Amino acid sequence: MITGSTASGTRWYRLTISNNYEMISREYNAWGYWGGGWCPFEKNVNYAAFLVSKLL
Repeated sequence: MITGSTASGTRWYRLTISNNYEMISREYNAWGYWGGGWCPFEKNVNYAAFLVSKLL
């Protein structure tokens, strides 16, 4: 699980994943924690945390 120590840190992770999502999604699943649960990562959603796991 990935989260920033501040709101701006978490935003930095979101922007980094968003900007590199095409490359990341080739080998990893990316999830965001929002609304009390985990959902597949989507750009421009203000997630509280991120989870990235290797594709099987």
